[in-house]
Amino acid sequence: MTRYSPCRIPFRGDRAVTAPCTVGQWDFWLRTHRPDEPSFGDMTAGGTLPDGISIATILSGLGALVERHESLRTLFRLTDDGTLVQEVVAEGEVDVGFVDLAALGPEETVGDWSPFCAEAPHDPATMIPFGARIGMLDGRPVFFQLWMSHLAADFISGRILADELVHLLEGGLDHPPGLAPVDVAEEERSPRGRRALARGLEHWRRELAAAPPRMFPAARHKPQTPRYWRGGIRSQALPTALTVLAERYRAGPTHVMLAATAVLLGRHTGVDRCAVRLMAGNRVSPALRHAVGNLAQEVLTVIDLSGDTFGEVVRNTWAASLRVQRNGRFDADDVAALTAGSDVDLAIAFNDLWTPVRDPGLPGPEAPLPTTFHWERKRDRATVTFFLEVHEDLSDTSVIRLSLLADTAHLPPPTIRAFLFGIERLLLSLVDGDLRLAEIEPIERPPAEP
Repeated sequence: MTRYSPCRIPFRGDRAVTAPCTVGQWDFWLRTHRPDEPSFGDMTAGGTLPDGISIATILSGLGALVERHESLRTLFRLTDDGTLVQEVVAEGEVDVGFVDLAALGPEETVGDWSPFCAEAPHDPATMIPFGARIGMLDGRPVFFQLWMSHLAADFISGRILADELVHLLEGGLDHPPGLAPVDVAEEERSPRGRRALARGLEHWRRELAAAPPRMFPAARHKPQTPRYWRGGIRSQALPTALTVLAERYRAGPTHVMLAATAVLLGRHTGVDRCAVRLMAGNRVSPALRHAVGNLAQEVLTVIDLSGDTFGEVVRNTWAASLRVQRNGRFDADDVAALTAGSDVDLAIAFNDLWTPVRDPGLPGPEAPLPTTFHWERKRDRATVTFFLEVHEDLSDTSVIRLSLLADTAHLPPPTIRAFLFGIERLLLSLVDGDLRLAEIEPIERPPAEP
C-alpha cells in the first residue's frame, strides 16, 4: 500500500435534530475563540486492534460507533443572533484512512495523518467531528487512532470510544449509549438543570472571594521568543510513589499530585492560598457514565496552604477538588461577567489525565530508570502562566509524564525544568514520611533581569 490511503464509509443514525448547545459546548466554543487561546480543538484516542480482525469488520465497527453516538455526527453553527446550535445529522460519511506504519518517516506518527492535519481546516458547520486512522503493518491492521473535535468529545469520551470500538470488534456491547448532548441540553434548561447552573455560578463567586489577587508577582524576566514553553519529564518512579502516598493520605493520586504542585507554587511565590483551574468531569449521573460529548468544564478552586504539614494540604486539596466536582456545570457567559469584575489571577491550571486511566494493580519496576526531560513545544500565546498536565505514556505503562506549560516572563526555561524535577523529588521524599511545609525545599527563583 502507499503511505496513506483514504476512504469514506457511510453511516445511518436514528434521528436528525437541531437543538440548542450544551453549556459545555458553549464554554468550549468561547475558549477556542479567545484571541490568546492556543488551538486545542482536537483530540485523539486509540489502541491496538484485536488479532486477525478484517478491514471490513473495522469499517463496520467505526460506522456503528458513529450511529450509536449522536455527538460524532453533529454539526455546530452560530445563528444570526449569535446562538450556538447543534445539528445532529442522520446520514453521512466518515473519513477513514489507512497508514502504512513501515513507510512512516522517523519523525512521523499516525497522528500526522489525522483530519486536522489536512490542508483544509475542519469546518464544524459542514463536517462531522469524527474520523479514524488505521495503522497497517505487512498488510495487517494493527493499530487504530480516532480523531474527535473537542466540541463533540472530552477526554473521558475518547476513552469510552476507544474501548467501545474494541468491544464492537470483539463481538458487541452490553450497555446502551449514555445521554446524548441534545438531551443534556434539554436537561440543563429544566428547573433542575437551572438550579445546578446557579450552584456552579455561586461556587465561582465564593472561590473568587477566597482567592489571592495574584499568584505570581509582576514579571521579573525578559520573555523568550516564543514566550510560552512546555517541558516534560517521563518518570518510572512516580506511579509507585503516588500509589503509596494516596493510600497513606486516604486520597486520590490526583489530590496528592495537585497538593505537591500547590505547595511548591506557594513556596515559590510566597502566597498562602493557591487559586487553580481544575477540570470537572460532570459525569455524576448514571445516565452520563457512557456518554460521549463535551461534558467537562474548567472550574476555579482555592487550596489553603496555611497548614503545618503536607498531609494537611492534601486534605485541603481533596476538599477543594470535591467542591469542583459538585459544582462543575455553569453558564460561561455568567462566569465571564463575574470574572470581568474581579482582579483575581486565573492563570494557574492543572489537569490529571493519568489517574482516570491508570491500572492500580500494575506493579512498578524494581529499579526505575532515570527520569528524562525534554522540551515538548513552544508557542507565542496562551492564557496561562502555569499549566501542569499529568499523562499516561502509551509506549510504556510503567511511566507517568508530567508536562508543564509556563510563561517564560515568570518562569524562565531553567525554572520550568526545575519545577518538574522538584515535584518528582518532593513526592519521592514523602514516601519516607510526611513533611512539615517549612522543611520542603522551594524551587529557586532566579534573580530578576534588568
